[in-house]
Parts: sequence; C-alpha cells; structure tokens
Amino acid sequence: AFDTCFGALMEIAFELKDSAEWLIGSEGLISSTGWDYADLFSSFNSTPLSVSDFCDSAIGQFKNQYSGANGSTISQMRLSETDLLFSSFEAFSKEIAVNITTPAVRDVVLNAILHDTDVFHFASFPADLYVDLYSFTDKMISISTAITANTANQDAILAAGNTLKGSIDQMVASTWSKKDDFSRKNIGVYVIPLQSLTAPAASHSQAYIKGTPDFDKSAFVEASEYWVPHATPKTDSLLDKLFYWSY
Repeated sequence: AFDTCFGALMEIAFELKDSAEWLIGSEGLISSTGWDYADLFSSFNSTPLSVSDFCDSAIGQFKNQYSGANGSTISQMRLSETDLLFSSFEAFSKEIAVNITTPAVRDVVLNAILHDTDVFHFASFPADLYVDLYSFTDKMISISTAITANTANQDAILAAGNTLKGSIDQMVASTWSKKDDFSRKNIGVYVIPLQSLTAPAASHSQAYIKGTPDFDKSAFVEASEYWVPHATPKTDSLLDKLFYWSY
C-alpha cells in the first residue's frame, strides 16, 4: 500500500509482481496529509480482517478523505495480472511506434499525450510526467487514422488497444476517482521529465534508458522493448520514436 503520490504505476507493479498479491496506490498526486489511518483501521477492524477487507478499507478511507479534491484517484491492483498487462502494453506500444514514420506523425502522437490524455505531474518544474494507461489507449485508438492511412494498421492498433484495455480491467480490481469518468480503471506509466507544462526534457534519466551502464534501472526498464527508450534508439520503441529517432 502506497501512501504517496504516483504509487499506482506499471513500473512499481512490475517491480513487486512476484512479492505481493495486491497493490493499492494513487497514479497521481495526493495531499501531503496522506491517508487517514484512524478511519482505515476503524473500518478494517470491524471486518473479518481479510486482505480484501484491508483493500476495501484503504480505498474507503481515501474516498471519505478526498471526495472534495478534484483529480484524486486510488486503485486496487491484482499483481498476479501484471505480466499479462505488461505484454499487452508492450504490444500496443509497438503498434503505435512502427506507424510513426514522419516528424508530423510523431508530433500528432506526442501532442495527443501532452494535451489530450489524463496526465499527472507536480505543479512545479522540472517534474516527472506520467500518463494514465486507459486514457492513453483510448486516445491513440481515436487518432489511429491520423497515425496511419493504412486500414490494416489502423485495425491492428484498435485490436491491440482493446486487448490492453481488457488487461487493465483484469488487473485493476477497483478504482475510486474524483474525476468525470468514475468507471474507468486507473493505472499510470512514466513518460519523461517536463521542463514546463508542455515542454518535455531533452532526455530521460540514464536509469530509464535500456542498455545504459546505469545500475539503478528498474525491472520494468530491463524487460521493456517497445515502450522505454534505448541507448541505441529502435524503430519499434515508442519513446525512442517520440524523443530520439532521426527521421
């Protein structure tokens, strides 16, 4: 359970997938006051004290505390489903990456992420940028005709995106959010540091680039082929195509 900002992320789930059954956290910002532990354990102590009871109590206290705070969100995730979500996310990232063949298409995809998806970051800069996976997937599907004119490739993006959304629904058991869409399951993934509200940094940390000698790389970075950037940029890696590819 993560009483912190940016706890419900693909990277964290992947790191812990073999060490725990459940993960509870927020994909975005939470107040520095944190969770209400008195409320959480008062609720939990009145239950049979199962793992699922604790998860319900954690989400319940968060909802009680932050029901008036716009943008607040918390999710309960089945870590046993992480590998399936990871493989679906990798496949979708590859489908988008291989269809980015010009700077114009790259700009369409990058601008869609920056301006038309649910993103999370601190208010002061520089700040790390995270994007909600469900929002990202829906947006990429909606602009597939702008990404590629090839109808077979558009169909492949749609199919991979629907598979990814199904994997998100399978892994995220429940989400509470103070947002317009209360039904969507929330989990995020890291994108890049921001220098200002819509200006990405010139590069990622060496720890988030596959193939560098940095010893701090996460298990997610080590495993990913089609999302994270590479020391030698690849044509089928999405972050390589967005930030490092020479067209």
